[in-house]
Amino acid sequence: MSNMYFSDPTNDTLSQFVLDQLFTDTYNKNTLPSKRSATVVTIEFVIQNIAQVSEISASFTLDLLFSQIWHDPRLSFEHVTPCLQNLTLGYQMVDRLWTPNVCFVNSKKTEIHSSPTPNIFLMIYPNGTVWVNYRLQVQSPCIVDLVLFPMDVMVRSIE
Repeated sequence: MSNMYFSDPTNDTLSQFVLDQLFTDTYNKNTLPSKRSATVVTIEFVIQNIAQVSEISASFTLDLLFSQIWHDPRLSFEHVTPCLQNLTLGYQMVDRLWTPNVCFVNSKKTEIHSSPTPNIFLMIYPNGTVWVNYRLQVQSPCIVDLVLFPMDVMVRSIE
């Protein structure tokens, strides 16, 4: 595994050792984190900006910070080293993890910001808690009721 995955160069050697211990041939990203119970995923999002409202396409566009937090006991590294408070990893590592399949049901388009790399922040804590943050742009429909035009009402929602 290459050190390009790290965002904190001071912990490269220790972080690399921990990653080598976690991502052995037995870790399968296509397998649920726990076979015994459901995986609870906490989802949060913060609207950073209402980028656009279009009456023509009946849509609106938001810039969001979107977070997912869950526990994957397979990624626990407390037993490996007590010296590391977390693994702060680059966006490339997200593809190697099990991640929840979350979507915005009514979105027309959802994109991850890239400037110049995908805006994805990943942290794994010693107990196996995974925290992934995405900076997204989401375009969703906007219901327009023109009965009272020009005093019409526009309803915007993300589901």
